[in-house]
Amino acid sequence: MFYLEYSEISGKVKAFADIVNNHQRSYKIDKTSLITGNTPIVSSNTVARPLYMSTAMISSPTSSNFGTYSYSIIKSYTLLPQSVKTFPFITPTIVLNYRLEATTYLESTGVIDGLFQRLFSIRPSEFLPSGTVTFYQTNGFCLGQGTIPDTSKNFTQTIALGDDPDVHYTIQSVTTQVRQTPAYGQDLNITITVSNQKDQQIVSVKLELTSGYSNTTFVNKNRNCKIIQDQITQSLIFTTTLKPAQEEKCTITVSQTN
Repeated sequence: MFYLEYSEISGKVKAFADIVNNHQRSYKIDKTSLITGNTPIVSSNTVARPLYMSTAMISSPTSSNFGTYSYSIIKSYTLLPQSVKTFPFITPTIVLNYRLEATTYLESTGVIDGLFQRLFSIRPSEFLPSGTVTFYQTNGFCLGQGTIPDTSKNFTQTIALGDDPDVHYTIQSVTTQVRQTPAYGQDLNITITVSNQKDQQIVSVKLELTSGYSNTTFVNKNRNCKIIQDQITQSLIFTTTLKPAQEEKCTITVSQTN
């Protein structure tokens, strides 16, 4: 399991390994190796009751050519009945990126309201075993939990922590023209409104609009609005940065054909 402390400019990871005793007797353990990576096993885990924090050290990992990593606990310890003993684990350096994103389908006519999803991208300086990641702010406030798969050194994984209720968008579409020849298509006037209801935090958002049309062109009527087009998917990507209690509005015209 991992505890990730997040600030506006950085993040740091504290990782722990749990050794579980589901039996009714104690065990004196002299040597322990923790194997991670591509090591599929079939097992059934139950929840043990107490939690003990150990100060025993875990060695640096030894990797193999078979996609596995081995960590050795270099001190002996005792596992009490129905207990979990937790060891301080690896301490990787990470590159952390936090952002808010949303994807929605562009309707021909109507209003769409939605929230932005909270996304954390993590790139570790060494191999990270799979596990549960708990995100905390520096003030100790818990942001949520997610899971991470086995992650290679310098490989980026993205973890979603659900929607942010304070940052939302509204898209209003009006059809201005429908064309039948030479190919079916339509023209739209679209107004995008995004708002940040937070009292202190500045947020950066990304909103992707997809339509299902094979060809899409647009004209930006508001130069304060940042919109680019994905040339492969033809989707429109809106980005902006919002100060606390700020609202940003953007109007574009869109032409779509099949």
